[in-house]
Amino acid sequence: MKRGKYVLIIILVFFILILASIFSFFYYATAKPPAIKAYSYLELTLSGEIQEKAESNFWMTLLGAKQPLSMYDIWMNIRKAKADSRIKCLFLRLGYLESDWAKIEELRD
Repeated sequence: MKRGKYVLIIILVFFILILASIFSFFYYATAKPPAIKAYSYLELTLSGEIQEKAESNFWMTLLGAKQPLSMYDIWMNIRKAKADSRIKCLFLRLGYLESDWAKIEELRD
């Protein structure tokens, strides 16, 4: 009798995991992209250390925590904003940057 209960519990756990994965797939698949109005601006807040490439952290992504911007992310966002006709200016909020001159010069260019 005990073995049957353990098998039932294991089946229920797998069923709940499958349902959770299906729910998360549909949640992220139906998410709408952000709407950008005409004459908008891109605001970037830069402070602390700017990494060359951000490390992927599964748990921070799962919990919805904000990932720090890497050089690549900043560079790609500026390039996208330049090509987008709805974005009219770039607004930088600068804090204490712990970065080398090469990264700052690359951002400036």
